[in-house]
Amino acid sequence: MLKARLSSRGQLAIPKEVRDQLGLSEGTSLSVSVEGDAVILRKVLPGNWREWEGRFKSSDLLGDLARNRRKELRRDRKRS
Repeated sequence: MLKARLSSRGQLAIPKEVRDQLGLSEGTSLSVSVEGDAVILRKVLPGNWREWEGRFKSSDLLGDLARNRRKELRRDRKRS
């Protein structure tokens, strides 16, 4: 098991062995999530939807889409 130490500024150096294995280099984007007491780092691929994960947590996009669809259906029924 490889170990890493957090710096006083909250920075973490990923061991070279891991960087090489995953093809990580300067500028590579990583997503960060927490599962229990574990920190999960995932390589973000260009154009990957995970780049956007968590950016709109305060948004109710699915709820808005469902409400709009119900309005459309009611409007269509009235026209029929």
